[in-house]
Amino acid sequence: MTAPVRVVVHHTLIELELNHPRTARVLADAHELHRLVMGMFRHWVPDGERDARALMGVLHTSAVDLAQRTLALIVQSVVPPDTTALDRHMLAGPAQSRIVNLAIQAGQQYAFRTTVTPARYGHHNGRYTRDRPTDTTPAAALTWFTQRLQPDPAVDYSRHPLIGANAQPEQLTARTLPPLSGHKADQSIIVARSEIQGRLTVTDPTTFARTLTQGLGRQRAYGCGLFLVQPIFTSHHPAPTNQQSHNQTAPPLAAQTPMDTSDAPKPDPARRTRDKVSP
Repeated sequence: MTAPVRVVVHHTLIELELNHPRTARVLADAHELHRLVMGMFRHWVPDGERDARALMGVLHTSAVDLAQRTLALIVQSVVPPDTTALDRHMLAGPAQSRIVNLAIQAGQQYAFRTTVTPARYGHHNGRYTRDRPTDTTPAAALTWFTQRLQPDPAVDYSRHPLIGANAQPEQLTARTLPPLSGHKADQSIIVARSEIQGRLTVTDPTTFARTLTQGLGRQRAYGCGLFLVQPIFTSHHPAPTNQQSHNQTAPPLAAQTPMDTSDAPKPDPARRTRDKVSP
């Protein structure tokens, strides 16, 4: 059997109070959110390093919980962040971190969730470019995503970078998310976003590991591209034994990005923080 491909990263869950001026600025400006995230990774690379985010493997995603009046921020990185760099008055609770250690094997199934910018090439202002209005409808997002599936592990590029996994279309869902915008003197951006979730089966462990660590698509500096996964154990890929479990940890999807719980029972507030990082 081929040896599994190991993925080891830090996941940090941070909940910010919506009723705080800096959080309001973070929601209103994608550049401000980027600065807040990268501010937790000072001194790991020299100041001014051009590819600092990519070198440290920093990806993030966020979601607003209007019922709790919080902004949940999930940060993935190769090196641990310094959460003391955050203004403690912004925090709804202590930041929580854990090491995610996955052994990626062909045939392993994962539940996943990701936020992407489904930008596609087309004609715009006389050019053939991706820098044009992005269609984030569910149908367009699913078309974009399925073009990057990899049913044949021998084919790792087919007009688009492939993700190292395959999926059945009926196991995928998508929804449109509000766009993010950002403005500064030399750059204004609009980050068009779609959320995709479902179930994947790994076909190329090396490529899938790269997808998990490097992200997918554009605007990765602004909260897109992070793949949040949770193994689905089967008879062919059973759950690890107690002695091995420390090498197979992954936070549940519910801990990684809030789901729609409008019809679900409300949790006990006293258990809310603890449950977010329970396996």
